[in-house]
Amino acid sequence: MSSNIQYGSSSLSEIRELGALYIDKTERVYDLISQATKRFFLARPRRFGKTLLVDTLSEIFSGNKELFRGLSIYNKDYDWKSYPVIRLSLFNISDNTPEKLNNRLIRVIKQVAKSNKYNVEWERSSLAQDYLENLFLYFQQQNQKVVVLIDEYDYPLLSCISQDESTISALTEVMRSFYSVLKLYSDSIHFLLLTGVTRLAYTSIFSGLNNLSDISFDADYCDIMGYTQEELERYFSSEIEKGASIIKKNRKDFLSSVREWYDGYRFSDSDVTVYNPGDLNQFFQRKCKFVSYWTQTGTSTFLVSLLSSAIKFDLKDEITSPKEIDFFFSNLDLNDLDNRENLVRLFYQTGYLTIKSYDSQTEQYFLDFPNREVSIAFSSYLVKSVWNKDSNYFSKYKTAGSLLTSGDILGFTKTIDSLFKSFTRTPQKYHENAIEIVIALLLKMAGGSSVGEQVASGDGIADIVVETSSTVYIIELKMDQKVEVAKNQIQEKRYADKYLHDEKYKNHKIIGIGLCFSSLNCNLIDSGAWEITRSDMITLL
Repeated sequence: MSSNIQYGSSSLSEIRELGALYIDKTERVYDLISQATKRFFLARPRRFGKTLLVDTLSEIFSGNKELFRGLSIYNKDYDWKSYPVIRLSLFNISDNTPEKLNNRLIRVIKQVAKSNKYNVEWERSSLAQDYLENLFLYFQQQNQKVVVLIDEYDYPLLSCISQDESTISALTEVMRSFYSVLKLYSDSIHFLLLTGVTRLAYTSIFSGLNNLSDISFDADYCDIMGYTQEELERYFSSEIEKGASIIKKNRKDFLSSVREWYDGYRFSDSDVTVYNPGDLNQFFQRKCKFVSYWTQTGTSTFLVSLLSSAIKFDLKDEITSPKEIDFFFSNLDLNDLDNRENLVRLFYQTGYLTIKSYDSQTEQYFLDFPNREVSIAFSSYLVKSVWNKDSNYFSKYKTAGSLLTSGDILGFTKTIDSLFKSFTRTPQKYHENAIEIVIALLLKMAGGSSVGEQVASGDGIADIVVETSSTVYIIELKMDQKVEVAKNQIQEKRYADKYLHDEKYKNHKIIGIGLCFSSLNCNLIDSGAWEITRSDMITLL
């Protein structure tokens, strides 16, 4: 594939000097810096291009106009005035004691001063905020306003999320004191941008800074990071043609597969969706292998540690319930992740959930996984947290999914039976939920279908629904019961109604499947499948 695609560099000058592919976002950046408001917060998931955006702003505010020749902003009426730039990256600062965190922040401030040849006389102090304050004083004495760019402002706290409440509170106090300097010297700041994943409570950022504008949910900037469909097809045109040839698909089907795997992130009430840029860059670099790229590098260990709570709380009801606008602007309390809504908010902010639809009449938002990659990853982490087995363990059983999508229902149930008989440990607490995430993972790994969990339909919620090009499978799980119970529930709750009466599915078969397990060892004890029509149910197995 093209050697012109650069992955891993967040330096605009390096990308430009190498002649590497750069998706021009400077039109949006110009709109941002031209506003009367000069203090912004922007949240996006990991590996979404936040550092490259910060670097782009740093180059603009340093007056490096020639670096932008050929880009949208070059011919704008911007004055290209040079400002001192205080640029702090807090990524990978994960010290788990207040003392270590404070000392790391001091080193960061000193590095910023040294790398920019700032002649700062450091006073003797043991507090990080004093070092940051001295930096502001230095420029204040020279009558210079500064640009402040803080990348991944929340990383030091999120990386310690598994610590006890007292430790998190102590670490939060260090960051609160550090960020309070920004309020103290607000009049000395020409432009401020903080990037991160979350809106954290108790850091003084959102309560202390005057006029800090949160543009994370602003439709005008919903595509300031990430690639739109139009950008994909324009900038990656030759790679798309090569990729379609490699996997032997026509262009339309190839793009459909790419969209299913990597598109779907939505950050406002606008219907614009974007791709994870790291995903696409690696995808085309690695000869169009449809695998999980973002989850190999963008998954925070703290998030994985919380997934057992997702099972414990049965968060699916919380995830599928409609959200009001306040959901997206509420601060996250790290000491209150036993709160179901708080935990779902964290999953949204970290990119595991996104906006799937918006009802303008009720002004309500609905969440779901953005794409196939994230859905598989989430299921894999859940399986790991419950069964203590990684996705590699299930790879030899993933034929279950392809057997079902090809119509071999008996082969599907036999493989499921074999899988659960292979387990030597049963998670006693979770029962049906624990079984459901395993089956859903196998179906998602197979490809060739759309897999939904806890799908609202008729008068209830179906456990798993699988849609292929010709068939809809409605799967109901039961513990210590006969398959007739599952069959009766699908019929009485009218789970098939939405498919039987939708023109989209007029040529589809609708198949109900009941899988019944033992709560003692999770072995499959009964199963059955039947075709569902408008008039009756025809037994298949």
